[in-house]
Amino acid sequence: MNFHNLKSLFFLSIFVLLILPFSAISSDSFIKLIDQIRKENQVSAALVIIVDNDKVISQSYLGTGSWESDMPFNHSNMFRIGSISKSFAAILAMKMQQAGIIDLTKPLNYYLKKKYIENNFNTEITLEQLLEHTAGLPELSRAEWNYNKSQSISIDQAMDLKLGNHVSQWQPGMHSSYSNVGAGYLGLALEKASGKKYEHLMHEYVFKPLGMPSSTLFLDKYVSESLIKGYNTDGKTPIPYWHNIYRPFAAINTDTKDMVNFLQLMLNNGMHNKKQFLSTDDITRIETPKTTLAGKSKLTYGYGLGNYQWQTNGYHFYGHGGDADGYLSRYGYNKESGLAFYVMINAFQHGTLKQMRNVIENHITKDLPKPNYPLRLKLSDKELAKNIGKYKKLTNSFKKRSQPNAVAFEIINHDGVLAIQYNTGFKQSIYAVNNTHFRYVDESVATMAFITHEGKTYFQGESGNYVKIQ
Repeated sequence: MNFHNLKSLFFLSIFVLLILPFSAISSDSFIKLIDQIRKENQVSAALVIIVDNDKVISQSYLGTGSWESDMPFNHSNMFRIGSISKSFAAILAMKMQQAGIIDLTKPLNYYLKKKYIENNFNTEITLEQLLEHTAGLPELSRAEWNYNKSQSISIDQAMDLKLGNHVSQWQPGMHSSYSNVGAGYLGLALEKASGKKYEHLMHEYVFKPLGMPSSTLFLDKYVSESLIKGYNTDGKTPIPYWHNIYRPFAAINTDTKDMVNFLQLMLNNGMHNKKQFLSTDDITRIETPKTTLAGKSKLTYGYGLGNYQWQTNGYHFYGHGGDADGYLSRYGYNKESGLAFYVMINAFQHGTLKQMRNVIENHITKDLPKPNYPLRLKLSDKELAKNIGKYKKLTNSFKKRSQPNAVAFEIINHDGVLAIQYNTGFKQSIYAVNNTHFRYVDESVATMAFITHEGKTYFQGESGNYVKIQ
């Protein structure tokens, strides 16, 4: 949650949106604007990288690595990327599948030697479901979040501590609900399949061939000396280094040079140094959700393998966000512009990062033609009626917060189109791209789906997973 000064945020937003239209912001001005956002919110350091297919367009180190030092933040510093580590986990899994060591469609238990997850459903959990968060697993328990005693504990040892409730909450392969636990089990499966530790696999299959020599999953002497400091929401209170209990979900430390190589790999459809490191099919699979009900209905928007999508003013981005003990970051790439970016701040301020992202994403897309919005398909009253009714939410990462019987919203017929009627009275129309897939008015692709499965009507989109109850 963001607790920075709301007054400063309001006036800065007005400045960004009205005084300096994005189309008028030069490269130098857009970096100055990001630095102004950093200063307004009392963040000591920010990093902005923009690349195209073969070169760095912009690389800006703003501020200092800590408030305790007046040394400028620069290329020699390292930083943490948090959950962007899941994108690297997906790349590693793809490379190991390429080598014939694993098959992402096979069950997790095919690779594990003992039972770890209690799954009372007939459907087994697969490796690709772990990467797409569709295994039905809840989020980390408080004990797992807070475990910070050692950087040397193995994934197997961590699982044996049994600090979490590793029970499938719903049938695997239906709904995507974010869970860091799943990345831990993926890492364990890769270890069991190969006989090697996860960190060694990452170095062998990803870091070394991609020319990422600084990247590591541990706090070694070099990282300790090079790492900028992470701060809490006030931008002033330091947050200690967090030794993730399951390294695959958020443990990577890296630097700017290494991140440039990663960004260009994703932007170049798997090419690195003019060689095909991952196939274009592999990249497409990473970008495309397949294991949800919506994915099985051919909706291509959503959470793929450690990679998800979002829209900014109708322009399409792929990437992932990261949160790591006082660091927040996001990488993204837009195929139409041929540009990718990485932005990082060393303070737990989601609002500040969002402001910076808005500036960057608008800058990247400012010279593109207007998005091509799909035609609004006119559905018959009979087709509309299939989806009209009250819906309740089905999934919640933190089980204790769920309200299983509460009506989340109602789907209504609003002047011949479907609309989401929220309990607050707010109403939002959604437009048919086909009989199953829908979008909001400012979206250039379908982003949500109604699916009939075993006699029930489900609604899936960025807001979550729902089922019609009336």
